[in-house]
Amino acid sequence: MPGRADNHLQQALAPYLKNLKSAGATESKQRLLLAGLSQLIPWLRQWHNDLDPSLGARLGDYFLSYLEDELRRLEKPRQALEEVAYGA
Repeated sequence: MPGRADNHLQQALAPYLKNLKSAGATESKQRLLLAGLSQLIPWLRQWHNDLDPSLGARLGDYFLSYLEDELRRLEKPRQALEEVAYGA
């Protein structure tokens, strides 16, 4: 199926979040995507943490840093994402 995400790296949600932010997405929608990214971080770090020469960083670490930066921007703790993901 064309365009289908076949692995965790391809599912990383940072590009989608960036597009949503520029389109004026609500904070709750942004938090929902960050919650999805948070769930992928362990897999990204385990299977896709090779150095990316274009970024100068390991991909799993890059997305973890991205997630932490976005949480700081939203002034939310990581626990807020668990509440979104699990409906707590």
